[in-house]
Amino acid sequence: MSAADARGKVLLFEGAADNMDRQELKMLCAAYGDVAFVDFSFGATTGYVRFRKGAAARNALAAFTEKPPEISGRTPAWRLLSNSESDEYWQSVQLKKQEPSLSTGSVTTAATSAPVEQEQGIVLAFDGVGPEADRESLYALCGFHGDVSFVDFNRGETTGYVRFKKHAAAVKALEHFTKSPVEVGGEAPTWRLLSNEEEQAYKEAVQQRLNERKRRRDGKEQSGQHHTESAPQEAGVVVAFQGAGPDAERSSFYDLCGRHGDVAFVDFSRDESSGYVRFRRHEDAVRAVESLNAASEAGGGSPPPLRP
Repeated sequence: MSAADARGKVLLFEGAADNMDRQELKMLCAAYGDVAFVDFSFGATTGYVRFRKGAAARNALAAFTEKPPEISGRTPAWRLLSNSESDEYWQSVQLKKQEPSLSTGSVTTAATSAPVEQEQGIVLAFDGVGPEADRESLYALCGFHGDVSFVDFNRGETTGYVRFKKHAAAVKALEHFTKSPVEVGGEAPTWRLLSNEEEQAYKEAVQQRLNERKRRRDGKEQSGQHHTESAPQEAGVVVAFQGAGPDAERSSFYDLCGRHGDVAFVDFSRDESSGYVRFRRHEDAVRAVESLNAASEAGGGSPPPLRP
């Protein structure tokens, strides 16, 4: 499984009870589809639930948003990770798997405590992609040469990194891009393989970045913990849509629905035709449904059908 496979399937929850049981959480989420993994440590108040299907994650999110469930005396807030957040989460999971297990309070032998040998020479750096380049196109381009673990790239930038699972795949991709430069976003970037020292420094920088984001998230949760407990959540704010075209993007739904009120979140993956829009107020959701469906029936731009 690659980072791309986790997109649209991971829910983040915040503000949970510190005595919440993982099995209780899994049973709650399993009512909406197969749960692949519950990433949650006893005593923590945030975590992740990864579903096997994107539809199951969206159904769970819609249900939890419409009627937030109380778990062990607390009502956590839920949201679906964006593609970039999902990629970063998946990378952090893979990095954790690569770390040697540590013994707490017991003596281990050299054989059991030695770190696992990790393959090196798996990260390609690129420079000079065009303005239309995105992470998905880089995944597709590099995935032709072997399994890709992660694409570290933000749209609008010109440089980034691609981490493969195998050294041979990275070398194969580099040879191909060197002999036959391929345009990405309208420009043909240059590629190179990081040295072992550069690769180690890159991995450490990634881990530091992930740790910093976790600290910020944990600090934000602690500062808003009491507000999370008491803040009422308005019902009837989630609108479902279906029939979106193959070129539809999340930003277009923000623009389209934002004309009718404040949009809190758009749950949509580019390769699917259905999703959800969560408004901040019920009256805005109703107004959007009425207006956009009327425009669709009249042939005015043919937005996808919406229902509350």
